[in-house]
Amino acid sequence: MSVVDARQPTATEHRSEIRTGRLRLRALSLPAIDALWREDTETLDGLTGLAWPAEAPPTLTEHLPLIRGRLEDGDAATWWVWSIAAANSSEVLGAAGFTGPPDDHGLVWVGYSLYADHRGMGFATEAVAALLGWAFAREQVAVVLATIAPDNRPSQAVASRVGLRFHRHQKPMDVYRVTRGQWEAGA
Repeated sequence: MSVVDARQPTATEHRSEIRTGRLRLRALSLPAIDALWREDTETLDGLTGLAWPAEAPPTLTEHLPLIRGRLEDGDAATWWVWSIAAANSSEVLGAAGFTGPPDDHGLVWVGYSLYADHRGMGFATEAVAALLGWAFAREQVAVVLATIAPDNRPSQAVASRVGLRFHRHQKPMDVYRVTRGQWEAGA
């Protein structure tokens, strides 16, 4: 597995899509979130042009009602869920994204989840590095945070590889963070 240089992700952005060497990330629209929530893969595939598994990525399902509500209230889709797909196929590997736009202090929270058969191949690292690059390219973002279960070593490794560092324990999770200055200095 190659290590991703999180300071200079090899990502190009086009509208609501980010491309890396091996991945395409696409921001999901409200209709796509609805289809994902209903587990309507036929509609979801048609809306996104991707091939989705029958179920939402692990840990995402519980958050879909909140995300749907925020998108209905007018939040930009780019601050929520992005599909992670292989660059050379339409296969969806998982999802990543933010918990909404930056707050008044410039804080955003990032999360990521891959389907089990795509874990351990560097896809999460590549996707999160691209999203961090996308976020820090926006002036209003000062800090990116992530919550990770203390026993989730794979997610902790992803966080470390992209520059997120342990910040504090906030029961029952650990909080990781990277500031704009750390990101720009190479975390």
